[in-house]
Amino acid sequence: MLFGDTFNRYFERENLEAAERVLLKAGYRLHRVQPEGRRPMCCGRTYLSSGQTDDARAEALRSLDALRPFVEKGARVVGLEPSCILSFRDEMLALLPAERTGFIAGKALMFEELLAADLKEGASRCPSPIKRAAWHICTAIATRRPSP
Repeated sequence: MLFGDTFNRYFERENLEAAERVLLKAGYRLHRVQPEGRRPMCCGRTYLSSGQTDDARAEALRSLDALRPFVEKGARVVGLEPSCILSFRDEMLALLPAERTGFIAGKALMFEELLAADLKEGASRCPSPIKRAAWHICTAIATRRPSP
C-alpha cells in the first residue's frame, strides 16, 4: 500500500504518481486504502508535533483500522515521507496499546527501503533500469556511515 502523505498528496502529487509507476513497473500490486469517512489517511504526526495527542491518537487509530486487514494478509505500507512512516514505527507504538499497533511492526517502510530489501532478497522483479537505480539505493544505504 502506497501511503500518500498530506504534502505529497496535495502539493507534490507527481511524487506519488512517480512512485506508483515505479512500483507497478517493478511488479508490485498496489492497494488503495480509504478509511471510513471522506478524509484520506493521515499518520497524525502534525497533531502530535503541536501537542494535540488526543487528535493524534484518533488519526492513528483511523489509519491503523483501515490498514489492518491488508497488513494482516501480508501487505506492507510504503511511504515517501520519513516522518509519516516513522510515526507508524515509533510514535503510534508509544501512543496506543500494543494490541492496536503490533500488526504494523516491520511492515511500514520507506519507498527506498522496500526496493532495497526486496532487491537484496532477490524478491524484486524489477526491470533493469529500476534494478540499477535500486542497486544504487542499496549501495548508499549499505555504505552510509553512522553520524558521530
